[in-house]
Amino acid sequence: MIEVIHRPFGHEHPYQQLPEERCPRRPLAGEQFTVGIVTRPAGAVSRVTVHQANGDKPLPDVTARHLVNWQPTLETGVGMEYLQNVAKIDQDVWQATLTAPPFGERLTYWIETDTGTRTEAFTLTGETWQPGGGARAEGDALVFARNAPPVEPRPQRPRLLALEWLTDGVTARRVRLTFACDPDERFFGLGERFNALNQRGNTLDIRCYEQYRDQGTRTYIPIPFLLSSAGYGVWVDSSRWMQFELATSTPDVWTLEADLGPDETLRLVWFTGDSPEAIIGKFSTATGPAALPPLWAFGLWMSSNEWNSQARAIQEVETSFRHEIIPSVIVLEAWSDEATFYIWNDAEYTPRDGGEAFRYGDFRFPPDGKWPDPAGMIDWLHERGLKVILWQIPVMKQLTEPHAQHDADRTHFEREGYGVRNPDGSLHRLRPAWFRGGYVWDPTNPAARDWWFAKRAYLVDELGVDGFKTDGGEHIWGTDLRFHGGRLSDELWEDNPRHYNAASSMLVKIPRPGRAPTFPPPGLRG
Repeated sequence: MIEVIHRPFGHEHPYQQLPEERCPRRPLAGEQFTVGIVTRPAGAVSRVTVHQANGDKPLPDVTARHLVNWQPTLETGVGMEYLQNVAKIDQDVWQATLTAPPFGERLTYWIETDTGTRTEAFTLTGETWQPGGGARAEGDALVFARNAPPVEPRPQRPRLLALEWLTDGVTARRVRLTFACDPDERFFGLGERFNALNQRGNTLDIRCYEQYRDQGTRTYIPIPFLLSSAGYGVWVDSSRWMQFELATSTPDVWTLEADLGPDETLRLVWFTGDSPEAIIGKFSTATGPAALPPLWAFGLWMSSNEWNSQARAIQEVETSFRHEIIPSVIVLEAWSDEATFYIWNDAEYTPRDGGEAFRYGDFRFPPDGKWPDPAGMIDWLHERGLKVILWQIPVMKQLTEPHAQHDADRTHFEREGYGVRNPDGSLHRLRPAWFRGGYVWDPTNPAARDWWFAKRAYLVDELGVDGFKTDGGEHIWGTDLRFHGGRLSDELWEDNPRHYNAASSMLVKIPRPGRAPTFPPPGLRG
């Protein structure tokens, strides 16, 4: 069977593109773009043609170029994504160059091979940047809209030089604000970044992404808050994609681009003060305030993926004490069965219906197993002053081999609809390489939360686990996925980790008030 594949948005990876994608994915009106095409198996097709029409008017066919020696671009330090790109696929890669339609007009194109195989039709509407609009004042905030009055200058705020809207003539999906800045103005903030403290000269996006290593300007903890040495800070009150160009190409200008929701508005909240501390304090108060973690959270933490047994964990703790390195917390990463993620590895038990939860007494722990006495081990750690954190992932994993309990849980998960959904209503499957194909648990669904945490309640209620490392909340790629209540992933791509962490913290906070028990690697702040 011959396949011809073109997916304009691919997996919607925020930084990488597949060979079968469109580039750019959403070109501007009149801009040339590349149609990426893959045919499988390799050698089965000798000619690929792209047919096109502007409205009802046919346009000339375009013969795609065969990229004989095409190789994926390999980035260092990106973990599973790197390994995915190294994998060899039996396919040919082709490219054709088209031109996006004029503003407001629609281009339709489809692909056909010399074997007669053809794709569905793809459409593209011409978009362009248009000036106009203004902002409504709401206290210290400005709400930018296309139908708002012009912005009035205010002291200690940067002067707005331009306001533009990316539109197809009907709706606006993005706004661009250009502000004046001093040639020596310095910019700070925008989340956890490892490239620099002063971000002047950089282009930074607000996108929660696990780079793993060599992060560059990417971030696992984006914060849409910019602090300027000119005496102001600005918080962009949105969890959608945005990008800051901080005097990148022009020394006296910085620019914000931001995706818009259905109301086509963007809210910016301004803070001023006599010092950076005062400005940050006002921002923290407006978005929090942040809860102070318990004292033990400020001690030494110890963790390793290789500590995958009770004997090894105890050995590492004893070694630390012997060297007079006194830990406060141990994070057990590889403690579970790697299938359910709530049952200890090597535990023996009778599988249950997917809607039911286990108690600790339902499990038997073989003396020669990896974790022969979890309760005793946790008591031993607590007696020595250590808190215990267990690793978690918000994914219903796709397994290649049968697993009775996981299969029962998965069946219940599917029947009750506890996952994030595709636009057609089907359960969404994970796109990133890590846990690809698994379902994504929806922490915004109250019934899904209750079911998920009932499975894990014995860990807290009976074993005294102190918290969870809530990993993997950034695994939402795409802008049109559906969450409970109708919210879309264009907004929850960034905000999903916060919901995941908040829900996980309640599992421990309810029986143990006053705790701050989650160790959340990813997520949007602010």
